[in-house]
Amino acid sequence: MVKIIKVSNTLVLPLNFEAYKKLDLSEGEEVEFFELKPGIFIIAKKTKISQIVKAEVEPELQKKAEVPAESKDVKVNDEITEEGINVLKKLNEYKFELRIPEKVNKELSDNERKILTGLIRKGYVTIYKGGKYSKTGVYNIPNKIYDKFYELIKKRKEPAAVLTPIESLQKLGHAVLENESVAKEISVQLEKRIRQGEILGVRGFDGKFYIVTRAHYLTNSEMIQGILRRGDKKTSEIAKSLSINETDCMALLKIMNEKGEIIEKRKDLYTLA
Repeated sequence: MVKIIKVSNTLVLPLNFEAYKKLDLSEGEEVEFFELKPGIFIIAKKTKISQIVKAEVEPELQKKAEVPAESKDVKVNDEITEEGINVLKKLNEYKFELRIPEKVNKELSDNERKILTGLIRKGYVTIYKGGKYSKTGVYNIPNKIYDKFYELIKKRKEPAAVLTPIESLQKLGHAVLENESVAKEISVQLEKRIRQGEILGVRGFDGKFYIVTRAHYLTNSEMIQGILRRGDKKTSEIAKSLSINETDCMALLKIMNEKGEIIEKRKDLYTLA
């Protein structure tokens, strides 16, 4: 730590000889004193300022040179096809510095390379040749295209997971068993709950078995009766009113019909008993 001292009308910052040595200064030599950040200053030998600037600034300029400038002419005139989205997705999985055309092209199928060529022709993918990529080039997805591509990816619907009958009962309160063999297997697994009346079920005319949990049945059966008091309804209409899917609704209606609470007047048209 050093103390600032006053000499005549000037404040002086004395430096010890170790600091003079590190700065390579001699008596009477000029130094630069400038602000790096608010409250932080740098003292440097005047002859070394250019070296310091070069060392600090050039790497930043080099980084900027390696980032492709965004073309203002890129427009999404056509919808990106599903195949195009897949190729963009595959290209996006590479780190930017690894998108060297020669390397990437070897890892694409013939069809993918054909689609990529079409994307390049439209300007949806560009080949940047600047900075360290001046010889090899590097595939670049312009920002406007990337935004469109990302929007389409978000809209993609992942296929719904297929639930087992037991999982369906636990998560949704109902399940449809495709045949008698499956029904027998499930009845063994749920034997105790069936005996206790926690699981209700019926075999439909279509040969399928419809089962629901008692709690699910009690929650929805009263609402179904309320809907049918306003007139006869189809399965789809009741399902829409309850905000449930038609399979769930069908299971409830078949069990209510079996219990005599409602009547199926004709195929898929229900009324109160």
